[in-house]
Amino acid sequence: MSKKDKKLNTDMVSFLKLQQTAAKLSYESKGYQINRSIFEKITIPILVKIEDDPRHLHFVIVINHQGDFITILDPSYGKYVSTKKQFYNLWDKNKKGGYALILAPKNDFKQEYKPNLPSNKALFDRF
Repeated sequence: MSKKDKKLNTDMVSFLKLQQTAAKLSYESKGYQINRSIFEKITIPILVKIEDDPRHLHFVIVINHQGDFITILDPSYGKYVSTKKQFYNLWDKNKKGGYALILAPKNDFKQEYKPNLPSNKALFDRF
């Protein structure tokens, strides 16, 4: 593998790009820096920026639960449960608040996006 092939992929999605995409899909969105006490009060799934590697922004969906645990939906690792302590070490490691994007459907929301999925029969014909 040449150096050219080993080039680090730095194409990243930003909160701004996520907001623009959400708007195209009839969602309103707003980015916030929120502290842990505010996070504890949030009861809807939110999109957060994880800062485990400064070279790569990483976004996950977080579902807050009462108590010490949260559910994380991560495009890299799937769905898993984490302690809030572990989550805070990545999301709010400096204890100054972490970044979150709140999404909600617009008042005129129309479900226009319909994925073009094959029928169940077509999926299983290959096996």
